[in-house]
Amino acid sequence: MTTFSRPAGHLLRKLRHPEAAWRLALVLLAAGALAVRLWQIGYHSLWFDEAVSVFWARQPAREILDVGLHLIRDKHPPVYYLLLHFWTRLFGYSEVSVRLMTVCFGVIMPPALAVLGKEVLGRRAGVIAGLLAVLNPSLVWYSQEVRMFVPSAALAILATWCMVRGLRSGRWGWWAGYVALTTLALYSYLYIAFLLPFQGLYALAWALYAARREKTPFIRRLLPILLAFGAVALLFLPLALQALQVTHQEAQPGRPFQSFFPTMWRLLGWYTVWKALWPASWIPAVSAGALALLLAGMLAPTSKPLGRLFLWLSIGVPVLIGGFLLGINQAVFAAPRYFLFEVPFICLAWGAGLAWLMERRRRAGQLALALWAAVALLALPDNWAPENRREEWRAATAYVDAHAGPNDAVLLHPGFVHVAFRYYDTRGLPLFYPFEGDITSFEQINAPLEGLAGLYDVIWLVTSHEEQPDPQQFVRRWFEARYPQVTEQFPAGVAVRGYAVRYRLQSLPADAVPAHIVFDGRVRLAGYRIDQTSLPAQDHIYHPPSNWIHVTLYWSALQPLTEEFRVQLRMEDAWGQVWGDRLEWPGDVFHLYPPAQWQVGELVRHDMDVNLNPVTPAGQYRLVLRIVGADGQPRPVNEPPGATSVVLSAITITAP
Repeated sequence: MTTFSRPAGHLLRKLRHPEAAWRLALVLLAAGALAVRLWQIGYHSLWFDEAVSVFWARQPAREILDVGLHLIRDKHPPVYYLLLHFWTRLFGYSEVSVRLMTVCFGVIMPPALAVLGKEVLGRRAGVIAGLLAVLNPSLVWYSQEVRMFVPSAALAILATWCMVRGLRSGRWGWWAGYVALTTLALYSYLYIAFLLPFQGLYALAWALYAARREKTPFIRRLLPILLAFGAVALLFLPLALQALQVTHQEAQPGRPFQSFFPTMWRLLGWYTVWKALWPASWIPAVSAGALALLLAGMLAPTSKPLGRLFLWLSIGVPVLIGGFLLGINQAVFAAPRYFLFEVPFICLAWGAGLAWLMERRRRAGQLALALWAAVALLALPDNWAPENRREEWRAATAYVDAHAGPNDAVLLHPGFVHVAFRYYDTRGLPLFYPFEGDITSFEQINAPLEGLAGLYDVIWLVTSHEEQPDPQQFVRRWFEARYPQVTEQFPAGVAVRGYAVRYRLQSLPADAVPAHIVFDGRVRLAGYRIDQTSLPAQDHIYHPPSNWIHVTLYWSALQPLTEEFRVQLRMEDAWGQVWGDRLEWPGDVFHLYPPAQWQVGELVRHDMDVNLNPVTPAGQYRLVLRIVGADGQPRPVNEPPGATSVVLSAITITAP
């Protein structure tokens, strides 16, 4: 016979009570949401939009209000930025600190969704919906982002719950909560306004239902609804008018309901498994299952009155409004995050469908729930896969800070991305960002770039989001036409390119290793610099899958050079097998300033990257330099006699 201690037995008896079990379920939902949303919270770099959030959080509260109410310098209202402003005053500006505020809202959402689901669909459907929200990859993704999408959605769920409680109880306190929370949500994210018609229609339907059921005057039920929605309308009106004015001035119109159903299908896939790296054939199958379960929940009878109407209105009305508004702004559905507030209501529909199935076929319902939870659990780890990295400003800035010389500068293009670079910059290098508008010709950029280039040794051009302001890449082409390329790195969503403005030198830089290696009696290697000599063969950030060794050579012509030659730089093992070779760039110094033009005695800077074989075993290797003539034959070296190559350095390849 199993026995329990007195406290444990008392706890078990309490949990048999439905209300105690319900409270425990809410606690477990919050705890589960916290655990999932804290997992790998520092994996991703802040991307540009997140850096913008931090930028505004650093500004005075008065400026945040002014910017957020005018919607010119930033297109989002002020409440989220104000909350982040005061949050960072308490907890600082580290990646984890600034993300934790959104995490808190992400933790609130599942239990809030459960209590809302309990009111409109029944307890079982509410708990299932909360569980699905805990595991939903898109909600987890945006709960780890320093943006307003999850906070506004959580506020909207709480506001809707207050509205439902106000409709049920008639107490003014619930309506006051609805007005306050809805206003906060609207002043955090404008698209929350798409929920207002659904809420209004549901409230009217409930008032009619309750008046008939209780045989009370309809106006008595209608009065608090009119007062609450009227208060929200008055509070939101100034911001709404400003938003309409800005949209009219800046939005690109399309056609109402243009590609509406393909867009809805695509969004459903995103909201189900988000960025899952699955075979292409799997996603449509999962989306079909999501649609079937969604329709089951929206069509199945519920234990609560008007439950199905709630689902149809909450899911259907906002997207129909969005489809209509495509005629005014073709970007309404441009990004999945814009309608993220719909995901909790989709979870409610899934919860209703699974609860209905459990009531009819208990085992089948449990199996379906386990299967749907498994789908989310299988998709969730890909939130932190290398292929799904957010813009890697952390890595881009770290590379520039690590490789820039003391007389280098950084050009950020377009200029507005400077906030992301500044967040991570530790060197305090000179930063320039002269171009924020559209660039249509070289004439726009000649004067600023010529003035900048004359002051520094290397200009590090860091670009991101240049598709619209500089689609023809005028800035990049300006540098490529004039200066040899130092390197190019491609962390996710960002490109880093260095251009050696001063590539013709009179003396060897202080950080170079002096050398006196003469090839064919005509050209001398005067020095070199190798950025790293111990590294893994693989890279998952800058240019996956291969790592690179960056090398800078300094050449000097001992006599006028008439024969063209090329430089061969390889990483070889002790037996001469090649495990890494230099990358050929059309913009290197040999193309822009061929050896035949070199002046005797000057030093010419030559940068290159050696691309490693990603399957190179850990061990010791050599970096071997050769000069190959136009006939394809290596040229002799002065020492030792008869040699045609020189070992610049030993290289240690470490385990991944």
